[in-house]
Amino acid sequence: MSPRASTDWLLGDVEINAVIEGHTDICDQDPDSDKRKAVEESLLWKLDSRLLFLILVGVMSQVDRSNIAAARLKGLEEDLHLTGQQFNTLISIMYVGYTVTQVPSNVFLDRLRRPSVYLSYCILLWGIISISIGLWLSPPDIQRTTH
Repeated sequence: MSPRASTDWLLGDVEINAVIEGHTDICDQDPDSDKRKAVEESLLWKLDSRLLFLILVGVMSQVDRSNIAAARLKGLEEDLHLTGQQFNTLISIMYVGYTVTQVPSNVFLDRLRRPSVYLSYCILLWGIISISIGLWLSPPDIQRTTH
């Protein structure tokens, strides 16, 4: 994908090839021109809004991973009847899962033409899996699997 094609969708309906004062491209314009400032401001706003979403996802991921420590302090091990090293094993499995799936996910994400759809599909798949587990296992079955 060319650099030009990858930024065209960010600019939306902004006309960057308009002939303005004899120039054929927005990059050739005077850096102080109003048109160039408007295009740059629009582009920066769109980039900032996308980065803000990614930062929010990262923060929520960190909160999710740190909440397990708070849950342990509030009696998670006793509630789930975990003994010995079971809690540590579960935490290790969770972090190994994050680490092992992150690299292939990023490689796959890099090759996608529309990465905006990727996160939506991941969330949908996670929801389907969670609902399926909830429908498949009744509460006594869930308790039996945690002992």
